[in-house]
Amino acid sequence: MMREEWLAAAMTRATNESFHYEDFVINEFGDAAVVRSRMSQQASVDGQPWDGTFMLTDVWIRRDGRWQVVARHSSTPPSKSF
Repeated sequence: MMREEWLAAAMTRATNESFHYEDFVINEFGDAAVVRSRMSQQASVDGQPWDGTFMLTDVWIRRDGRWQVVARHSSTPPSKSF
């Protein structure tokens, strides 16, 4: 999904009740950083529940003295039996 499509859907089709970030692991490499975290949310898309816990990996770059996210990957955590 392209950025424009994602933003349009997020603004018109999705409702976020709550979200919480935890378990941050930050690795900094000069002007780049990789941040891994866990996010839990209560949300809906087109009226259907979209609750869950997701593992996030964000890539940050320092540009002109400010940090900016340039990439994100999300996935569901592996099951306990994994």
